[in-house]
Amino acid sequence: MNRLYLCYRNQDSAVADVIAGRWRIKHGRHSVVIDPLRDKPDNISLLMHIETKMLHADAIWILIGQQWSGIDEYGRYRLSTADIPIHSEVQQALNMDIPVSILLVNGVEGLPPPDEIPDELQGIYDLPVCVIDSPQALDRVISPPSLWQRIKYFFATSNVFSTPRRASRWR
Repeated sequence: MNRLYLCYRNQDSAVADVIAGRWRIKHGRHSVVIDPLRDKPDNISLLMHIETKMLHADAIWILIGQQWSGIDEYGRYRLSTADIPIHSEVQQALNMDIPVSILLVNGVEGLPPPDEIPDELQGIYDLPVCVIDSPQALDRVISPPSLWQRIKYFFATSNVFSTPRRASRWR
């Protein structure tokens, strides 16, 4: 398992960044999809773009934080708000043949009540759940990187050896 797709709301982006950083150190710089909207072409629908990104993943993790679900001031499911991709991501993840897990973050200890979740997303109650309430809990999900992995990652991302060399110098 090398490619990971992270589904999360903006309120949980700090935790998502920590998870993505740890995953990248272990599996490579391009091994995490954390922001599917960043490179979405204008001529492709959101659902098609998310599906394409998920097809290249080996696992999908859904991060559930404090403000993940519920009913907004207009009586709509917060997960159905049009300006966020979380509804489309979770719905697509439930329909794919890829391992999907739920990580409870930011003090959440259980899944939201079923009446706060739209019918098409009720499949989340059948998924494996892990509570991430400490760095040690994250260590159980992603083992801490070794010193060698940190060094390799540093040199792969920092372009330490990017100084131009003259061709005549090596002749």
